[in-house]
Amino acid sequence: MALKDEIRMNQILMNKTVITPSQQFPTLLLNDDDFLTFNELCDISRQETLDKLYALRELCNLDRPEYNIIKGIAYSEKIRPVLTLLFSKDATSRYVTETFEIPREYSDEDINQEENKDANNHKRKIIDKRKPELVPAYSIDPDTLNRLLTTKKTNSQIDTYLIKNQRELLELYKEYLDNKVFYGDFITCDSTGNVSISSKHEDYLAIGKIDSLIIPNNFGEINMHYNPSYLSSFNQTYSAQTERVTNTNNEPGGSYLGERVFIHKALLPENYRKTKK
Repeated sequence: MALKDEIRMNQILMNKTVITPSQQFPTLLLNDDDFLTFNELCDISRQETLDKLYALRELCNLDRPEYNIIKGIAYSEKIRPVLTLLFSKDATSRYVTETFEIPREYSDEDINQEENKDANNHKRKIIDKRKPELVPAYSIDPDTLNRLLTTKKTNSQIDTYLIKNQRELLELYKEYLDNKVFYGDFITCDSTGNVSISSKHEDYLAIGKIDSLIIPNNFGEINMHYNPSYLSSFNQTYSAQTERVTNTNNEPGGSYLGERVFIHKALLPENYRKTKK
């Protein structure tokens, strides 16, 4: 970026009067209604995140046959949605699968065993000392899901099990994909083309049935990054969990940036282009 462009960008971001895209580029005849501010983007994104969490809770709470075989689920979006089924260890000999690393704080049984051995130990200290647990797993992206729901015959033992015993789960997962509840994360830029903006839905993990609605730390984040060659840079993150924007140094971000950074709706997933929820 040329220095004159960086100076112009700094003027836009630091101006005390909010400058809309139509004012930034008067010769282009832009319609401001085609753009969202960063703050509006975060508001919509949080509602989208809640919709995803409600859907994941429904997937967890299905009365699945052989519930002791599937012990939980993990979910992330990135390029495309991926639902990972987590199996109990006794399923290892029956199904050849990948592995997934579960943080040990999810294993209450192990915690209780350790506490019984030493009543003076606090649960938090016990959790911190233990290593993650590797469990058998099976990741299902949209292509894998389509194959499972349409295949007539398979020689895969794990596929046969899922098709025969977990069809309700597979069909509900497909319903959320078709209804655009689940979709890939986005990476885009603001109206000037200089500020990078992206979403993150990672680290969702649930063991067994779950009725609570807790937003994981890295689930529903919106990141905004600007790194010019000469002028001041910024790297801010909106947390769906706390509903706050923080800088890299974990201090609250300047609110003026949220009203001066605009994103063209056409560059965002379909759900973000609708009327604000």
